[in-house]
Amino acid sequence: MSSRYSSVEQRTIVRADGTMVAYLARRFIPPSGGTLAQVPFEAGDRLDLIAQRTLGDSTSDWRLADASVVLWPDELEREARVITVAMPNLGL
Repeated sequence: MSSRYSSVEQRTIVRADGTMVAYLARRFIPPSGGTLAQVPFEAGDRLDLIAQRTLGDSTSDWRLADASVVLWPDELEREARVITVAMPNLGL
């Protein structure tokens, strides 16, 4: 399973009462390696199905959100919305 937070640094803060609270550092959307496809969202579509068709991984709906520059993947689930599918940035 993939996660948009897998490479984000985990940090801790100590509250005034001494309690330690763990949190994740801010995550910035990484640059893409280019556009792989533009997919129109149609009635009956689901992001997991589009991710499976285009990326080969149904749990990568967050990659569609990153490429389409939206915070929440659910924002993409609107008829006639064009979803950008980005190629991964391999850092080459």
